[in-house]
Amino acid sequence: MGFEPKIDLKMSTTKRIAKNFSWMTISQLMSRGIDFVVLLYIARVLGSTAFGMYNFALAFLAYLLIIVDFGLSVLGTKEIAQDTSSTAKIALNITVMRSLLALGVYFIAMLVVAFSTLSPELKFFFLLVFLLVFQRAIEPAWIFQGLEKIEYVALIKIGSSLLSLILVVVLVRSSTDLLKLPIVNIISFGLISLVFLLGAFKFLGRIRRGHLSPGLWQDYFYQALPLGAAAVFIQIYVNLDSIMLGFMRSMESVGAYNAAYKLFFGVIFILAFWQQVVFPEASRRLTADKNNAKEFLFDYVKIAFMFGLPICFL
Repeated sequence: MGFEPKIDLKMSTTKRIAKNFSWMTISQLMSRGIDFVVLLYIARVLGSTAFGMYNFALAFLAYLLIIVDFGLSVLGTKEIAQDTSSTAKIALNITVMRSLLALGVYFIAMLVVAFSTLSPELKFFFLLVFLLVFQRAIEPAWIFQGLEKIEYVALIKIGSSLLSLILVVVLVRSSTDLLKLPIVNIISFGLISLVFLLGAFKFLGRIRRGHLSPGLWQDYFYQALPLGAAAVFIQIYVNLDSIMLGFMRSMESVGAYNAAYKLFFGVIFILAFWQQVVFPEASRRLTADKNNAKEFLFDYVKIAFMFGLPICFL
């Protein structure tokens, strides 16, 4: 028998958002703290050239990850928040769509890399890094976000970062271990994502034959299209400079530039996860009462501004 997940609507909106925000804060502080330690460690042991090469590959990977997701996770979160009774069906179809996109994206990436002028060693390195598209395809945090089970989102983030730290310290000791770094990321982030994805479907109950509905995919794609396009343009703004540096200057320049920029992104993460916490509630209110949703979103913007203004001055 299937299990219909429920959101605890008896708890006040303020308490529920505060609880979820607390979980997200804890997870972000811990995971980003661990990631920062990993960043410092790999920057030191790899050296500027290898570290720059790694960030150069990640800059290209970012675009592949956007195409794999293409707004589907945001759409899925919204759909689940608005109709928890269909969570299993939504989760299955969007996960399958993302997995098929990952296969297509990786195949195209293989062809591009194969016909590029990169050295054989760099080609192999890029293909290893690009395997992370499959991790993105099965990453289940958006399912728990739609159900407002942010504690599971927290466990995914902390578990992935902690496992990554352990494997990096054990396996990556010098610039000659550069090829091990993407393997570490695939194992750590991919393993945690797979475990929680299987756990999510076990929580949701048995998958029935009618849950997989390819007829829904076109509708999902069209709804996600504006979100995916926006994500692409945002990513162009964020990391086109790293790609240009890689072609115009040197890998040392890319490494130094990204080390500084990661500090900046480490500061503004508060606004990002505040948005993630509020999004399911806003989606649910838009379905029930648009006027009420407008009032809620106005309050959200005021609080976001209160967070953002001190960060800008800082």
